[in-house]
Amino acid sequence: KLNIPVVGSYHTDFDYYLDFYDLRFLSNIIWRYMHWFHRPFEKIFVPSKETITVLRKHGFTNLHIWSRGVDCQLFHPFYQQNLTREKYRINEKFIFTYVGRLAPEKDVNTLMKIAHSLPESIKPNVHWLIIGDGPSKSEMVKKAPTNMTFAGYLAGEQLAQAYSNSDLFIFPSPTETFGNVVLESLACGTPVIGANSGGVKSIIRHNSNGMLCSPHDHEDFISAIILLIENSHLRNKMGTEGRKYAITQSWDAIFDNLIDHYHEVVNNRTHRYYA
Repeated sequence: KLNIPVVGSYHTDFDYYLDFYDLRFLSNIIWRYMHWFHRPFEKIFVPSKETITVLRKHGFTNLHIWSRGVDCQLFHPFYQQNLTREKYRINEKFIFTYVGRLAPEKDVNTLMKIAHSLPESIKPNVHWLIIGDGPSKSEMVKKAPTNMTFAGYLAGEQLAQAYSNSDLFIFPSPTETFGNVVLESLACGTPVIGANSGGVKSIIRHNSNGMLCSPHDHEDFISAIILLIENSHLRNKMGTEGRKYAITQSWDAIFDNLIDHYHEVVNNRTHRYYA
């Protein structure tokens, strides 16, 4: 019989998603299944400390951090700055970008509230660039203000260029176990205004590389937007700090740590097998 160690990962907060689809009654079933599925794993890798806290409350053990990295050679602030404006015919002074699945669990409802509720003093100077696709897209398009462009799914240099050409990245999703798009935006030197929830709050350093706002509170997001729009020095400083932080999160460092965990699991299993 082969003595093969098994490890696994947990990177989607399925239980939290239930709130957005009126399926809270399935919570106990979800957690029972998660326990059954993860029971054989000698180590369970999760992307953030916040996820560890959640899983420990539900009785999970053997939890270890495996965060996500970013390719700072692809995602960087040095793209030609007018390319996105020319591509989407954007004339407004500021570009606010959202990247992600267009679905209820990303709280796109709050995103739309923010867009519609910006003060008239700054609204004409802002253009929203919405990148991604999903079940909420058609409804969002119907309710979209005239200063909102839906770019669809982007990847590679096109995505990196959009981040780099943006002034702010707005991300109200409260359900992220990590938040790769947040790290990508920071790598491109674009400050993030995000929900103070889940893995996002482990990436954003409040008032350093971005700002954290109360989940679902569109007025809190608007206050943060106004602060950064009216203070270009602070906005640029946050962009610089974001890039500095992203550079420390290289994939090489992330995978070196993961390989160390694998070696530990194999060595422990081998020791028990021959003991």
